[in-house]
Amino acid sequence: MEDSSVTKIALNLITGRTIQQGVAMEGGKEKDAYTKACGIIELDPSDLKKLGAWRNTNVRVTSKHGSVVVKAIEATQGPHPGLAWIPMGTMGQFGDRPQYLFNRHADLQGRTC
Repeated sequence: MEDSSVTKIALNLITGRTIQQGVAMEGGKEKDAYTKACGIIELDPSDLKKLGAWRNTNVRVTSKHGSVVVKAIEATQGPHPGLAWIPMGTMGQFGDRPQYLFNRHADLQGRTC
């Protein structure tokens, strides 16, 4: 059953790699450092406010391919309201789709289970 008290917003989602991710990958994708480097979503401060989420809190990101819980952080570039960024990697892959989690559109949920 869906919690109607949870705030949701729709965003366009893009993906890429980071230096931190590359450094962590050298240590191994199964390591905690890699999970932390990939387990984020960068959001515009105005989108964090709309969502009612604080920086460094978990949010659920959902697309037609599934969902994942990641840590919301303030975007390092911008402003780009309505646009979110998530690193390529283990957090961006799941389910029966080995490709990246998102194709241009995702819904974001502010409070997670």
